[in-house]
Order: sequence, then structure tokens, then C-alpha cells
Amino acid sequence: MNKQFWISAIKRAIHTMAQVALGFIGTGLVGIADVDWKHMLSVVFMACLVSILKSIVIGMPEVNNAYIKEDNVEEVEVVEENNGEEIK
Repeated sequence: MNKQFWISAIKRAIHTMAQVALGFIGTGLVGIADVDWKHMLSVVFMACLVSILKSIVIGMPEVNNAYIKEDNVEEVEVVEENNGEEIK
């Protein structure tokens, strides 16, 4: 887990926190003054924790793909078959 991993994990956690907060507030059933802020912040920070733990356990495609360099990619010849004849 390098610096790029933690930057990506924190960005992902912030996005998750914003989505949860918008879902909690944006239902339209309550006014901004009626929101139980303590409960909402508890839910938002739990979502943040889950997001970071998920990033650690599962990994992140944007970070994992960063290690693939074009030098390491081999060209693969694709051969198709057409009624028994090979077409290159």
C-alpha cells in the first residue's frame, strides 16, 4: 500500500461519505433543521470506515492497473476459424 493507494482510498471514502449524507438528508421528508445530525454523522463515518476497509481487503482497480506497463504487455496473435479455414 503506497501513497497512490491511500490517496485513491481517501477519495473513494469521501465520495462514499457524500453519497450517504445526500441520501440521508435528501429524502425530502425532513427539513434541514429536522435532521438528526448526530445520527447522520455516525452513519456517514461508518460508511467511510467500511469504504476504507473494503479498499484494503479487495483493492482498487485504478491503483492495481497503475502497475501494468506497456513494456510488459505481449502482443497476442488472434486467429479466427471460418468453416475450417484459418483467417489471420
